[in-house]
Amino acid sequence: MKFFTIFYRKYQKFSFALFLILFSIHSLKASTYDVNNNGDGTGSSTVRTLRYCITQANANPGADIITFSGLGTGTHTITLTSSLPDITGQVSIQGYTAASAAQGPLGPSSSRSIRIQINGNDITTHMFAFVGGSDGSSISGLAMYNTKGVCIFVPANINGLHIWGNYFGLLGNGSVGATPADTRLESSVLFIGSTSVAATISNLIIGTNGDGGSNGGTNDANEGNVIANTYRDAVAGGSVNGIFFYGDVGLTLNNSKVAGNYFGLLPDGTTVSPIGQNVPVAEGCPISFIGTVGTNVTIGTDANGISDAAERNIISGSTIYGIQMESASGINIAGNYIGTDYTGTTAKPNATRDGIYPAINIQQRAGLFAPNNIVIGFDDRIHTAVDAPFVRNVISGNGGRAVAAATLNQGPSSFSCPPRRRP
Repeated sequence: MKFFTIFYRKYQKFSFALFLILFSIHSLKASTYDVNNNGDGTGSSTVRTLRYCITQANANPGADIITFSGLGTGTHTITLTSSLPDITGQVSIQGYTAASAAQGPLGPSSSRSIRIQINGNDITTHMFAFVGGSDGSSISGLAMYNTKGVCIFVPANINGLHIWGNYFGLLGNGSVGATPADTRLESSVLFIGSTSVAATISNLIIGTNGDGGSNGGTNDANEGNVIANTYRDAVAGGSVNGIFFYGDVGLTLNNSKVAGNYFGLLPDGTTVSPIGQNVPVAEGCPISFIGTVGTNVTIGTDANGISDAAERNIISGSTIYGIQMESASGINIAGNYIGTDYTGTTAKPNATRDGIYPAINIQQRAGLFAPNNIVIGFDDRIHTAVDAPFVRNVISGNGGRAVAAATLNQGPSSFSCPPRRRP
């Protein structure tokens, strides 16, 4: 009897421990939150707004998913009254789960259909923010427009964020609408870094991830974003960049890529919708780096033999530079069309403001380090002849020079550009 009592107590303790383990595993299980209401209220378990779903995902420790199938068919607009809750846990926001939505490549025959529109309603703060704890998140299939604040803000140390298949500055149908002022963006679109503390961001993918289509069944050709229709307010001032890597107080960027996107063009790849418009003070770059220390950072293709052509960015329609780097290092710019349409043969110039700005500008920012280890095109340290057709940039049709570099240090910096084509 004594033996049985001891055995029973040990078994009881074991069973309780097992229960705790299983309970913990269940509590970490990913949950799916389906938006079924396009309002912007706090919502409830039955009235599930996007704001409510983000709040619930933040509270659940698992890797969660936010879907939009509950909204039904048609195009749905969520009009914000303030910033959405900062995203503090891993979440995948999947706009393509909306009824009638469809992924598709960019270009004149695109079949892409975005059905979830986020109207910023001229708020002056960010729409989305991915902060500490949101490692491994993704956001896709949304059209964001009409805001004076940043669309996506990444101010904190995170490891893993994929921003793909979205329209910025456009409606879900890929247009600026009947009145472009109603859809324009009056701040930098994606702001990476902090204005107050140094940040380290790793594995950030903006556009095509080049995984061959294995990520959730998506296809690399479908993952490019469109960033267009940004407008510099003459009173507020400042640059309205497409992607702004901001490291005035320190930004370390590791293993990250900007690939397969259209800048300054509509999704057809031919119609200009400028970055940084307004006169006489137009100012904005598709891609801008300040104080960014990079390791394995690529703008364009990594030439690894997987979806290399799909990784090409089309960088056009800017009022000043196409790519601006003030105190940046460890950046590879390869396989892009800069100043042309999607074919690389018809001019869609950058530097439309006054024609003096180079397509790629490299300089030192006052008080920061000299730029170094920047490669433009073919790098004979890592590329072979087989890579050459994919890594050469076409820099053509722009208002200013192709590349300008100043105050470079004596470290290993290399530049390689193809012969200039004149569309």
